Amino acid sequence: MFMKGEREIKDTREAQLRKEEADLDIDHAQEKQQQLHDKRLNTSLNTLKSLGWDTLDDFLDALITIKNLTQSSQVSRYLARHGEDFLDKVQQRQPSLVNDWALSTTRVVNMVLFLKQITTWVSLEIDYERGFQGGLGLFQLFWDILILISGLV
Repeated sequence: MFMKGEREIKDTREAQLRKEEADLDIDHAQEKQQQLHDKRLNTSLNTLKSLGWDTLDDFLDALITIKNLTQSSQVSRYLARHGEDFLDKVQQRQPSLVNDWALSTTRVVNMVLFLKQITTWVSLEIDYERGFQGGLGLFQLFWDILILISGLV
């Protein structure tokens, strides 16, 4: 017979062993799931090759530029629903690629905004003594250009 303190220690040990076994079962299940996931990916990639796609690049390029309306719609829906998560995963795997792309895209957007502003300025009548009609002076024009250009660099 166990005394009360010994019984509590035994119960605690048994509970700890059950938890460790459960944790092992979870780890084993996750490992099995990962193996199944890896096998499916390998099978899918081999199937792509057997269907004539020499590389994953070729397949992905064809998928993203697909002309079939139904399939193109499926790709668009995927990107709308999961695009941000997808880009996050790409950024985790290739940070410099995504960062460089984001910077260049920002520069292009800034350049477009700059060109729109230039178009607005050029379309104004210039009075060299009073500046631009509508109250925009030459100093303001150059100041705005400097601010816009500094955002492009």
